[in-house]
Amino acid sequence: MSNAIQGRYRPALRAAWARHAATIGADPKNKVAADAWYRGQIAEVAGLTTTAGASDETMEILCKHFEAMAGMPSESPPILCKTFTASQNAACMALARKAHAVTRQRKPQTAGLELWLPARIAEALQEQGNRFDLIMGYLAAIAGDEYWIDHCARASEIRMRYQVVRKLAELSRLSHRDLGWSYVQGCLDQAKLGTSVEDCPAEHLRAVLAMLSIAVKRVLKEAAEASLAAKA
Repeated sequence: MSNAIQGRYRPALRAAWARHAATIGADPKNKVAADAWYRGQIAEVAGLTTTAGASDETMEILCKHFEAMAGMPSESPPILCKTFTASQNAACMALARKAHAVTRQRKPQTAGLELWLPARIAEALQEQGNRFDLIMGYLAAIAGDEYWIDHCARASEIRMRYQVVRKLAELSRLSHRDLGWSYVQGCLDQAKLGTSVEDCPAEHLRAVLAMLSIAVKRVLKEAAEASLAAKA
């Protein structure tokens, strides 16, 4: 263990145990209870029975784990994907711990979180789609987390509605017209689209977005051609 990690690890461990002991009403000076708790933590997080010989990467994971338990600020929270925001990584890590705990209840021999999680992420990303939704949806299914199951199922539709609104606004700006939902209804089958983007059935959103994207490209092309003609 490097001196830098060791300088963080032991204070974080002591603080985490003290906080946990206070929560369960245990004596923080009870070394037997502290040792049992500690061994349970390193087994759950890293699949270890001892940290002797553990790599700095593993110790960093454990260090961050105990810092989080102690309520200590961590300079670099666990990162599951570099393209995720800090809040997305935090949400993903919390759900990963929940899913891992559920798996451990069913199969006590399950590897520690450090080894278990990368394999689950790889399985989730075998599908095509938004990385965050794929990973969260996969972990939610394992954890039985109804909120994230529902959220991830609707996420694609939510993003598409947002993109439709953005494209309609962009088309209005480029064409110097105030285009609303009536424009979309006029271009496509009005009877099937609903009275607004919020009412538009999900199965028609992709067609609406494609139509608006084509319209934006057409306006941009016409503007470019007009500019060239003016310069000729």
